[in-house]
Amino acid sequence: MADIGLLPAFLQSWCTRNSIVFQSRNTAHYHLQSNSLCCSYATKISRVNYGFGFWRTQSLVTPSLTKPGTRSFAKNRNRKVLVFQCSQLESKNYHIIVLGGGVAAGYAAFSYVSMGGESNQLAILSDEPVPPYERPSLSKGFMDPDIRMEPSEFYTCAAVAQFPQDEKWYEEHGVDLYLNTRAQQVDISSKKIICENGYIFYYEKLIIATGSRARRYSPSQVPFSNLDGILYLRSIEDANVVRNWIDELKGQGKAVVIGGGFLAMEIASALVVNNIHVTMAYPGDYLLNKLFPAQVAKQYEQVFRDKGVEMLNNCFVENFYERNDGFASAVRFQDGRKVFGDFFIVCIGAVPNIELFQGQLQLQNGGIEVNHRLQCVGHSDIYAVGDIASFPLKAYSNRPVRIEHVDHSRKSAASAILDIFHGNPYGNTKHRDDPRLSVFRAAIDTTYNYIPFYYSRMFELCWNFYGDNSGTTFVWGNVPSKMVTLWIDWSNKIVGILLEGCSPFEHRVAHQIAVHRPKVDTSELQRIAQVSQVFEHLLNLLPEKMEKIRTIQEENVNK
Repeated sequence: MADIGLLPAFLQSWCTRNSIVFQSRNTAHYHLQSNSLCCSYATKISRVNYGFGFWRTQSLVTPSLTKPGTRSFAKNRNRKVLVFQCSQLESKNYHIIVLGGGVAAGYAAFSYVSMGGESNQLAILSDEPVPPYERPSLSKGFMDPDIRMEPSEFYTCAAVAQFPQDEKWYEEHGVDLYLNTRAQQVDISSKKIICENGYIFYYEKLIIATGSRARRYSPSQVPFSNLDGILYLRSIEDANVVRNWIDELKGQGKAVVIGGGFLAMEIASALVVNNIHVTMAYPGDYLLNKLFPAQVAKQYEQVFRDKGVEMLNNCFVENFYERNDGFASAVRFQDGRKVFGDFFIVCIGAVPNIELFQGQLQLQNGGIEVNHRLQCVGHSDIYAVGDIASFPLKAYSNRPVRIEHVDHSRKSAASAILDIFHGNPYGNTKHRDDPRLSVFRAAIDTTYNYIPFYYSRMFELCWNFYGDNSGTTFVWGNVPSKMVTLWIDWSNKIVGILLEGCSPFEHRVAHQIAVHRPKVDTSELQRIAQVSQVFEHLLNLLPEKMEKIRTIQEENVNK
């Protein structure tokens, strides 16, 4: 299929205005398939060979040629562009369109339904083959050899809604879900979305939830990085490939995980549980160096070593090596170290999917700039949520941030829907007091006052972080048992807290600390020896909340 981008520049704008999308000089290259005109021919179109195109008309006719008498161009006025006529696929109009089919899309749909949104006025355009699912499960339950979860078991809102948000759920609740539907062009001036499958959608409100894709090596920069056996993990398809490798090796193979973030740590632990020998190679001095202090990271590294994982730091990939069968056999790092493996999983970050909006929306921090209500700057009818949103962190002096974590994706999607409902929490419907909506409590106000929250699970561990990781750190306890880390800023306020192995009550205290950011005497912190003493001290910093929190603690003890 040819692309109008291959036409001379002076023809492209005319083709775009007239919805010309295929070109060929031979009518035999076109055929009807399911009432759609298709082209099986692809060629580079030059200035001297403008070729044929077609525009869309309302009626279905047999493909035929016409000669528009007024269609000529300055370069050669004797050369015309011949145009096919064909049917126009039915366009759809919606009050709200969610562009993207990830976690944010699923929570936007659940929030919309819970607020009593009108049926068939919300559409989700997803390029995935399955309904929105909890992406973190790909590196956890999906890889667990004991439970082997399938996508139908971790569709979005499973823990909140207590029933699967499968295709039947979307149909029954009046949410139009379009799978395998990738947007090709978004025109925000006309509020139109053109998809690769030919569908055209019009919206009143647009929620951009396109998320991120895995950052990949380029063969031009890292030779042989396109070999078979070099894997990434972002989608169901990616996860199936990884699981197939695990099944094929049957616990006898070796994997190299490249990267030192929480995804790399989760994948490495999943591989170990599947009896795969793992080498972790990461570019920093220690794991999760963008979040953890060195003292904490070293404790987690020791846990991985105790599980048999070989840990290599300060590793920067130079190139890969090829086996005789075309698969990757080894990776070489810039310092000369060479590591062999049966397969390689690359976890070097993510790239926000914002290409459709470059030149149309204001960008910031690698994403789309939004205000306190998650509205794109200068466009009150367009929202950006999840990975791609660069939003002001209200609790931290409105510092613009872009957060790539599932908790933010869930809550920002709910907040955008709430704002579209004009600040009417949960629509004053029968669902208003539904306890299942507790996950959306951060989105009660129409402004997005988010407190950063990250978590990750690997082996028997599960760390949780609340707030901001800036300032001086104080650490108590040890991984893999119980550990607490506090971040104190220049004004002696507690701005961040990291927990490992703590109780639900202690997590409530940590969240309140991140919300209120109380001042603390650092000399008193230095005198604390035990983790349990840390929480007693933190409770005393929250006098207005202490009675309520202690009541919750006593209730938990009684239970």
